[in-house]
This record gives sequence, C-alpha cells and structure tokens, in this order.
Amino acid sequence: MINMETYFRHDNPRKEQQKLMDKMQKAVTEKKHLVANAPTGLGKTDASISVCMSYAIQNNKKVIFLTPKTAQHQMAIDVARGIKEKHNIDITAVDFVGRNNMCSNPFMQDMQSGDFYRICESHRKNDSCQNLSVMKDNGKITAETKNFSEQLLDRHNRVVSNSQIMEFCKNNKINGKSPCAYEIASILCGKANLIICDFLQIFSPSIRGTFLSKHNLNLEDCIIIVDEAHNLPDRIRDFLSTSINNSLLKKAKEELTEIEWDTEEATVLINSLNNIASKKLQKCDSARVEFSELGLSAEDAKNYAGLFDSAGEAFSEKTNKEFAALFKTASFLNSWAEKSNSFVRVVSRKNFGAALSVKCLDPSISSSKVIDNSHSTIMMSGTLYPPKMYSDILGVGKDRAILASFDSPFPKNNRIDLIVRSVSTSFSKRTPSEFERIASRIAMVVSKTPGNCAVFFPSHNYLRMVLPFMEEKISKQLFVQEEAMKPKDVKNTLIAFKNAGMGFGGVLVGVQGGSFAEGIDLPGTSLLSVIIVGVALSVPSIEIKALIEYYEEKFGQGQNYGYNYPAIQRAVQAAGRCIRSETDKGVIVFMDERFDWSKFRECMPQEINLESIRMGEPIEEFWKD
Repeated sequence: MINMETYFRHDNPRKEQQKLMDKMQKAVTEKKHLVANAPTGLGKTDASISVCMSYAIQNNKKVIFLTPKTAQHQMAIDVARGIKEKHNIDITAVDFVGRNNMCSNPFMQDMQSGDFYRICESHRKNDSCQNLSVMKDNGKITAETKNFSEQLLDRHNRVVSNSQIMEFCKNNKINGKSPCAYEIASILCGKANLIICDFLQIFSPSIRGTFLSKHNLNLEDCIIIVDEAHNLPDRIRDFLSTSINNSLLKKAKEELTEIEWDTEEATVLINSLNNIASKKLQKCDSARVEFSELGLSAEDAKNYAGLFDSAGEAFSEKTNKEFAALFKTASFLNSWAEKSNSFVRVVSRKNFGAALSVKCLDPSISSSKVIDNSHSTIMMSGTLYPPKMYSDILGVGKDRAILASFDSPFPKNNRIDLIVRSVSTSFSKRTPSEFERIASRIAMVVSKTPGNCAVFFPSHNYLRMVLPFMEEKISKQLFVQEEAMKPKDVKNTLIAFKNAGMGFGGVLVGVQGGSFAEGIDLPGTSLLSVIIVGVALSVPSIEIKALIEYYEEKFGQGQNYGYNYPAIQRAVQAAGRCIRSETDKGVIVFMDERFDWSKFRECMPQEINLESIRMGEPIEEFWKD
C-alpha cells in the first residue's frame, strides 16, 4: 500500500474497497490512468473522492468528478461533506450543471438546449439579461458579487449543490436583483478543490476550452474521475455526430431569402442531398456515402460553413430570432469537411425527406486529448468490462494505463444468477407463441418472488409485443417505462414502484440501457428479482457495421468491441439494479438461450455464474433461506 494520508469519511474501507483505493493511489501518485471494473456496492464514489481529494489537497491539484446524469451529483456532494466534517479540513466542493438547468427565467426553462444556448448567448452579448448584468460593472465581476458568493459558501460550509446555489440566488439579491445562478456557480468553481459536473464539460471539444478557461483550470493540474464511465464512449460519439435534412435546408434557404442574401449555396446543398438520396436509396432506407459524393471539397465545405454562420448572425440580428437553421447547416458542413476515417457518412430516408449524417465512430479523438493531458484520470463503473476494451476505445496510452477488475463485495449466498434456455428473442423466433412462452416464464419468476420484480427487454418494440401476455398472466401491478419519458415521470414511477414493495409487490417493466436500467438505486425490499429478457444487440445499421469494421481494423476486435460487449454490458448494468448494498439479497434471471453461447458468456464479468432453471424451485428455496 502506498504511504499517503487519506481522508475517508467512514471508519475504515472495506477489504475490496481498500484494494480499489490502493490502485487509485498508485494512479495519482505515479501520474497514471486507472480503468477500473468495480462491481456495484464497492463504494467507488467514496473511494475515488477520498483518494483523489487527499492527493489534490497535499499537492495543490484540482479534482473534477464527472457523471452522466445530474441526479448522480448528490452522492459526490455527500462524500465531500462527510470528509470535511470528519477531518475538519479546509476544502470547497461545488456541484456545477449547465446553464439551461440553472436559469431562473421562466420563458427560457422549457426550451430545447440548442435554442436555449443560442438565446442565452444573444442576451449575454447584448447585455439584456438582468440576472447577469447586476453582477458586473464594465464587464468585470463586482465586489458585491464576490461577497455574495462567499456568503453562499459560508452558509453551506463550503460544500454546495446546484439546488442550494439556485435557492440562495432566488432568495438573496445583489442591488435588489437575483444574480445568475450559473455565473455564481462559475465563480465558486474557481475557488473549489472539487468540481462535480457532466461528462461533456470536459470531454466535448467545443465546451472544454471555455470550461477550463472560465475556471482558471489547466488539465495537467487536474485529477479527473469519470463515474459510470461505460457511458462515456457513446456520449462522445453522439455529441460529435451531426446531420441535416431536406426540411432544415429549405428553412435555411428561406432564412437567406428573408435577409436578402444569395441562396445559391443553399440550392446547391438541397440538390446535392436529393441527388445522393435518389441514387442511393432506390432499394433501401439508408446507405453509406463517401466524402466526395456531396460534390464539395473540404475547402468548399468550410467556406460554405463560414457563409452560413455569418448569414445566421445576420438573420438573428434582423429578425430577433436567436435560433436559425443556418447555424445548424454551418455546424454540419464543418463536420462534413473532416476527412478522418473516424467518421462515417450516411444518407437515410426520414419522414421529412432525405437526411445526411456524419456519425462519429471513434470517441478517442476527443477523450485521448483529455486523458493524455490530465495529471491522472480515474475511469470506473460496475460494467467497465473488459477494462482493456475501454482503455483501447477511449485512447488511454499503454505506458500510463492501469487496468483492474475487482471482486463483488456481496456474499455469494445473497445472490443467485439463473438462466432460462427454453426461450429466445432472436429475430427468427419472434412469434406470438414465443411471446406467450416468455410471458409465462416471467410470470413464474414474479409469482415466486415475495415482493418487487423488474423486467428489462432488449427494446421498446419487443416490450410492446410481450406486454399484453404479461398483463394476462401477472396479478401484481405493472409499472411500464414509456418511450421518451420525462425525468419527473420517471421519478414518480419509481416512487410508486418502491412503495409497492412495502405491500404485495409490483413489476417494473423497462428496457436495457433505458432510464430504469441505469443510474438508479433500488436497495433492500425495493427490488428483489431482476429478469433480463434477451440480448440487447444493436440493430445492424450502417453505423454499427462501420463501427465493427473500424474496430476490427484498429484493434482486431470489431465484433466484440462494436457489437457483443456493448449488448452484454446493457444486460449486466440492468442486473445491477437488484443488489445495491452488502445486506441486499436478490435473484437475477437471464432469459434467452443466447446468454449461454460462448461468445456472449465470455463477455460477462466473472462474478456472474449462471445456473440453469426450468421451474421455480431454485427461487423458492432461495427466498426460504
């Protein structure tokens, strides 16, 4: 064990947690990067913040704790508060979220993020936001604002959540007006030892520079903790991907006409898109497109992008409409001009006509820059398996990489992993008789469980096909995940489901990879059994095929990295909802013969040891014990 004083909020780390902390200490003291597959319940948040904050305080570094969801910030705040109170040390921790989540203007709160940021930037540039203008004098932060931020820190013992920042700004004034909560949070971040924020604040190329400069941060002085790091590759890919369509281009042409600009370039793009679609989509709904097929060189695309961006500014200034299709078109063209094979170009048929997309395949084009330049980066998740895959696809340099997997802290007799081989969700077996067979097996598990169960399907479409049969066979109340549920609806559904666990029990029905299957805690009697229905393999789209090809060429692991591992990771992540503390007990049922195939079994962490089940006896015996 490395000799370093560590501030820990509990009496002592648990055995496996101490092993994780030792690896983290090695990483930060040797300026290396840790990729840790650490199962649920190990205490990753406590371990990482304790080690990294201790090193940072003793070596004048900053810690940035990144999570994929705002709801996960509170745990990090609780850990920092506990460390400060137990050890009585001088630290400042700030929970930082995006502007659109902190704005107090009721007219701005329901806007989509793209529209919000465009309008917010306009208000900032024109000095028309009263919440912001009250904080500054000639563009500089006033003494009153600095005093306000110190009062806020003192009120909460220098460890503050975003909700506390917003509440303080709402109830307190600077010269008679409430200040901008986002700007106050930014000021606090400049004082902080620990900043808690979203992945994209650091891993988005277009956001990172502003975030770092605004808070006077240098990556080489930062220790970065990435929680739920299995989500990071897809988040980066999504952010770096973009598209245009017929409707957007027609709108851009109308905007050019409104400001009396030449529409020739917009007409060229519309014609090019239509020509590509008519050529490529005669017998299919999507097809791969080569860079040259748009008919523009990289220089032409960049020039068009600059023109559309300038036109968008002129349109916004003339019409007082901050959002313009011209801006979206400019962004697309800048992406199209990138010739890297890290992107794939796709034309597809949509409800609104043809669409042209630039899809990012390789998240390391962004993540490697962050990881390489940081003091240390700690990547951790209960499903970061295998660590080598994530190290490869995120671009962790081999000379600085530490790869580790840890044992589950749960007593083995507290959990049973079962497999039902008598059903399959493969496409060739999607028949009413198979749906009914699956519903019967689900009903059997539910009936043998003395409380709450959860069922996670491979897709919303498959859920809809099996649900009617479940409704016929299951007497417990069903709590069903709808597509595109709002956060408040997810929260209310989970509350109702947890309450059902105190009585007869209910059944939570969702999809693998969805909002019910990740990032939620259902400890104790909140959830006793989890049923994973089917292997959630991605639809073999143009993008997935290109991803497999790309990773095969780069690592010789195309099928695993692009297809098999991500599907099993979704199943394992959903299974992890069942056991969240060392005292929990749970039954996990993998329901599909394919889970027993060698190519999928080898993708599962070692702690999952599947036992065959035909009837309900193993479940009955488990709960009797």
